[in-house]
Amino acid sequence: MATPSGRKIKKGYIWVFVGMTTGLVYFFYDDGSRSAEVFEQHIKGFNGAFQCDFYSGYRHIGIGELCGIKRLPCLQHIKRKFLDLKDNPQAQEIAKLFGLLYHFEHKHRIGKDGWTAEKHLEWRQRYSKAMLKKIHMRLMDIKARIGVPPDDPLLAATEHALRQWDEIPSIFASPTYKLDNNEVERINRYISLTRRRLTIGSHSGAEAAACTTLLRSPAIAAASTSSTTSATL
Repeated sequence: MATPSGRKIKKGYIWVFVGMTTGLVYFFYDDGSRSAEVFEQHIKGFNGAFQCDFYSGYRHIGIGELCGIKRLPCLQHIKRKFLDLKDNPQAQEIAKLFGLLYHFEHKHRIGKDGWTAEKHLEWRQRYSKAMLKKIHMRLMDIKARIGVPPDDPLLAATEHALRQWDEIPSIFASPTYKLDNNEVERINRYISLTRRRLTIGSHSGAEAAACTTLLRSPAIAAASTSSTTSATL
């Protein structure tokens, strides 16, 4: 890409990590890459639960040097695949079932009206088992359809959910894990809203613009990325 004046433009990425139990936020820019190597360099040494979407850059979580990290899926990302199929009744039914997980989750809040973490964990495990079983049955019915082309959108959404299915129960194994990584997405939105106007003169300038703050080692973390541009002068 190039500007009207002929200067070359390179798209870059600002990464965002959020400590879900501490509220600390860590922004960083790494020479305009979304590669797994960038993520792994910055998450090195972390032990705990890490919530993220199914982006391929997170594929090594739980193995090798990242064996101390447990991946938690983001239910909102999974649900959105079905929500986007607005004219498909089966997709909308599954989206509503995922929505019911949120409905039951929000019936109680730790620390309110004497609701303890222990009670919340018991409640989570009770409602989630029944709901996840029902969702899984619907997904398997879709997958078992005969004569469906590989590029069918409903099949793609279903397989996206099933590839993460074994990890989903981990969300409900703790009273404090989130159902999604919406917190980091909300923070990332501030960058996304300004990125069309965010043109920086160098990679070092982009690093400074990331407003880096220290990310300590919380028990839960989440990540996201947003694009910006770096102009090669």
